[in-house]
Amino acid sequence: MIAAALLPLLFANRKVFVITAALTGIGIGLFIDEVGKYITSDNNYFYPPAAPIIYGFFLLLVVLYSLNRQKPSGNDRAEMYHALDLMEEVLDEDLDADEKKEIETTLEHVLITSHRPEYRGLAAELLHFIAAQDARKGLRSSRLPAWITSLSSFFDKRIPVIILRISSIISLVSIGAFMSVYPVRIALASSDWFRLSALLQPLLEQGLLTSSPEQVFMAVRLMLEVFAGMLFFISGLLMIFRKGISAGGRLAYFAFLLSFTVIDLLIFYYDQFSTIFFVTIQLFVFLLVQTYRRRMKQLSGE
Repeated sequence: MIAAALLPLLFANRKVFVITAALTGIGIGLFIDEVGKYITSDNNYFYPPAAPIIYGFFLLLVVLYSLNRQKPSGNDRAEMYHALDLMEEVLDEDLDADEKKEIETTLEHVLITSHRPEYRGLAAELLHFIAAQDARKGLRSSRLPAWITSLSSFFDKRIPVIILRISSIISLVSIGAFMSVYPVRIALASSDWFRLSALLQPLLEQGLLTSSPEQVFMAVRLMLEVFAGMLFFISGLLMIFRKGISAGGRLAYFAFLLSFTVIDLLIFYYDQFSTIFFVTIQLFVFLLVQTYRRRMKQLSGE
């Protein structure tokens, strides 16, 4: 992490950012993996809040990345900073098609919306410079490896919409049913102490239900799991009917949002790192449904 902090201070080349990002990721990964030891007096790696902290930290990075991808609006200075930062790729003759489109979009937005003539003049000159460089040197291919581009193209163009639809419906109904199994088993066993204690035995042995807050959080987790499971199940059923595809997609998106941000945090607390497998499946289904929704919007011309 120290090396990652020093490199951008020593070098002005954007290629350094790739190395910096890799070193930062390795350093943070090594640190956050041991967080249970750092926050306990007995160096307990498996301290129950450790897994939710790691997952929550990862979620925070995803949110920051998503916010950073959104173009700044109504701020000429911010957009010009962004365009000038990307101009290093032009000077290094290392510009690819995606970067060229991003710079041009940013500069054209400034050219159209800015109330400052000096910003508009600079944006116009930069657009002219990029066009001249493009004509002289040509564009480099995208940074993405060929197999990633091919895979993206395969999902976007080769898989029929009907296959995506059927897969989305089956996945949503399945994940909804799966999320409801454990809470339903707990509810059915609530009148039989021996059955209930057998179901809760792993948590009792780890001392995860000894305090009142832990018992309250467990109850909240079970209720939210049932609620999200119903949302997934209903969204899958809605997508069976053509008129319900849009509503089903929105409902599924809300259910995923609730699961990723709240429910999975609680599950990580009680089930620890075994939850990673379930979250991975959720992420796969989420990407599947989002791909189907995007394809439907393209077909409808939205």
